[in-house]
Amino acid sequence: MSQEPGVSICVPVFNGEEFLAETLDSIVRQTYPHREIIVADNASTDRTPEIVKTFMRDHPIRHERSETFLELSEENCNRCINLAQNNLVCIYHDDDVYEPDIVARCAGVMTEHPEVGAVFTMARVIDERGREVSRYRLPGELKRLNKTVFHLDEIFKAVLKNENSFLVCPSVMLRKSVIERLGGWEHEHYRFTSDLGLWFKIARDYPVAIIDEPLVRYRISPQQGSQRITRERTERDGYLKVIEDFMPQINTDGFEKYYWASCIKDLGFRALNLSAAGNIPESRTLARQAIKEFWKRARDVWSIRRAVFWFIVSLFLSGINALPFGGLRRCYCSTVVRLLNLKKKVIAY
Repeated sequence: MSQEPGVSICVPVFNGEEFLAETLDSIVRQTYPHREIIVADNASTDRTPEIVKTFMRDHPIRHERSETFLELSEENCNRCINLAQNNLVCIYHDDDVYEPDIVARCAGVMTEHPEVGAVFTMARVIDERGREVSRYRLPGELKRLNKTVFHLDEIFKAVLKNENSFLVCPSVMLRKSVIERLGGWEHEHYRFTSDLGLWFKIARDYPVAIIDEPLVRYRISPQQGSQRITRERTERDGYLKVIEDFMPQINTDGFEKYYWASCIKDLGFRALNLSAAGNIPESRTLARQAIKEFWKRARDVWSIRRAVFWFIVSLFLSGINALPFGGLRRCYCSTVVRLLNLKKKVIAY
């Protein structure tokens, strides 16, 4: 009798007709045999149900459709966990593409390390056409440890330094028993950074594993709701709330400077968005706060690129905001966007 555990592959989806077929094709091609596939359809109004039914003809896929639309995607993710019949659960996005052995590799880590609460992999980032544009890479401070399993203090410090550039949400495999004990995504508390809040919550009580190989092609496009919210954000970043909640639990001596660098970045970023939207008074206030915060902590943050970059942006923004010409201000904001290596204008003027 096989000792390999069963795995539930869950795909929460809402109106995913554009890429869902490609995603499901990569999932049904998984080499791991002991699995169920669940499509948690959040009352889609496009061709999503038809696409799922097409795959159901040849593959044992459960189409669990909610007739009532769930306002938050996190609600549908939590629903996926409840629908799963196995203890090992993957939460895969409806527009990403998965390497054939990702489930087998993650299940292998979970079997070898029964103490682990979740496992992630690295990812290639692709655009709408499937072209690779960048990669998620394991930070050097974790790579140098030469291991797969990490604890909260190691994960937290790496996130603090690198602003969570390596915990790839759509690669995760979780233990359902862990989620049932700790609770799932908390959007009401952490807003659009509830993923990170959940990863820290798991790592606080259980080790977390990371496979240092890109086993998912993670699709990012300017049209995605989460990307649009991030680009146009004028409220304080929820990432900082997560960091502030967990920082007291970690010995972060020598790492606090990265938190302050993120605060400076957040102030400058919001000031830029507010200026582009024409809200000059608030933009001016936040730009001044960013400048003041940088000078206050210059001895610690001068060597951190994101702090220096947004300090310079805020300096120039303070001058631009004083000008009466909206066209010049928009030109400046657009230039900063290009410096951020974004292919399209990402701020709504």
